[in-house]
Amino acid sequence: MRSKIDNGDEIGNISRDIVSDIMSKRLVTLSSKSSMCDVAKKMSECNVSSVFLTMDREGSTSDPISGNQSIIGIVTQTDLVEVCAKDILASDITVDSVMSSIISISEDAKVEEAAQIMMDKKIRHMAVREKNDSSKIVGIISSTNLANYLKRRIADDGKARQYLGEELMVLNALSIPEPIPSANGDEQC
Repeated sequence: MRSKIDNGDEIGNISRDIVSDIMSKRLVTLSSKSSMCDVAKKMSECNVSSVFLTMDREGSTSDPISGNQSIIGIVTQTDLVEVCAKDILASDITVDSVMSSIISISEDAKVEEAAQIMMDKKIRHMAVREKNDSSKIVGIISSTNLANYLKRRIADDGKARQYLGEELMVLNALSIPEPIPSANGDEQC
């Protein structure tokens, strides 16, 4: 992940930054018995590209961080596209048959490690677990988080800006979240 510019200077030192510095703490969840239509609506309402799925326990609340719900999977925009590509009615399928298992990383892991795992596993979203309780999900890191982080790092380095002008434009394009139509705003998320 470290890059060198023509004169041999390193661009920043990303090995010191940790996942909790760049993750999103906002977790959007739905029951694993929801339909794909429910997932699409939730993504649109909350302007996100993934939803965590929960297995409700008796007496659960809507807050997965409280420990009353167990996050068991994730559904992404890519999963929605795959369902549509198979000509399956989104209202006829529950997300538990489409969801992916959770791939996670500790909140105190290095950003470089998170990026490497996401590249190796070819994923765009990864759960972030609490460092002292590996069963507790405290956030999510996405390819958009990584692109924004890298853009900030390059922008803060004057020499990098000088040598990486075109690359910075590419990072700007990568850091634009995937558009999700939303008429309701963000009230319920």
